[in-house]
Amino acid sequence: YRFVQGLIREVIRPRSGAFRSEHLVTLAECLGMGLDKAELRTFLEEAPPVPPAMLVQGAETLALLHQAGFTKTNATVIVHKGLEQQSFTPEWRLLPMIVGMARERGTSEQEIVTVMTEALHRGDSPRDAAEGLGLTWRSFRSTP
Repeated sequence: YRFVQGLIREVIRPRSGAFRSEHLVTLAECLGMGLDKAELRTFLEEAPPVPPAMLVQGAETLALLHQAGFTKTNATVIVHKGLEQQSFTPEWRLLPMIVGMARERGTSEQEIVTVMTEALHRGDSPRDAAEGLGLTWRSFRSTP
């Protein structure tokens, strides 16, 4: 937690303002989800100015995309597009699940990146993005 507290003090607070304790916890959990300290620091330093909740969601999504086997570059491209457009609404927490299902169906990483970045650029919903990858929304209802 000390490392993340230091990042909040040095990097985030000067740009984004108030940070809640649950944000601290989530960022610390990102380290346990596969992001190393340098990656987290770089992500936070390079992220556009967005509300703290959106920034934390971006870090969490980045970690989950890494876990899904995405290259660091492609994961970062998707997350930064969501932040740049400020289209990472809470419903976009489904993004890692959409990516996982698309990969299970044989969709290439590059196609996923293209569809996701275009959807985020347009401000589409996760449902629109899923459909752009050939997934039906019904697929998500049957997922435990």
